[in-house]
Amino acid sequence: GIIEFFSQKARADAQERTISEITVKLQSSQSLVSHQVRLLKEVHILTTRKSGKYVYCKITDHFISAILQLLLLYTKNHINKAS
Repeated sequence: GIIEFFSQKARADAQERTISEITVKLQSSQSLVSHQVRLLKEVHILTTRKSGKYVYCKITDHFISAILQLLLLYTKNHINKAS
């Protein structure tokens, strides 16, 4: 989902991504992605800015990036052990 998307992007770079880019990558609806972004923004995981018709999202800082990467790694390991 969106956490995995941003944790992978955190490893690659710290660039902003538009809601449209995230929607395409996750093969999800724009309304669902917008809702998830809003929730992550409320808990200060993401920041957003609007430029024209686009909303850009970015992880708030490198500590959040590291936490997301660890969360993803833990989740993948936990799922593999449960299988």
